[in-house]
Amino acid sequence: VGTRRVIEIRNRMRNAQVKCVFSPPQFPPRLIATLTEVADTQTAELDDLGIDIPLGTGLYEALLVRVADNFLACITR
Repeated sequence: VGTRRVIEIRNRMRNAQVKCVFSPPQFPPRLIATLTEVADTQTAELDDLGIDIPLGTGLYEALLVRVADNFLACITR
């Protein structure tokens, strides 16, 4: 992502008053930090693959609960 694009995204975030930015675990945290450093924006990981959740019958439920918990924690800070 180039500098011009980062500035454009920051401006859009500021204008839209974005409260939270979600990113998958494999996304570069430095880019998220760069995007959110000028706004009052929270960040949260949103692991939609459940990388560290053990395989088994409870995987899907655990994944949904984790995603919901991370979402709620970020938007209510």
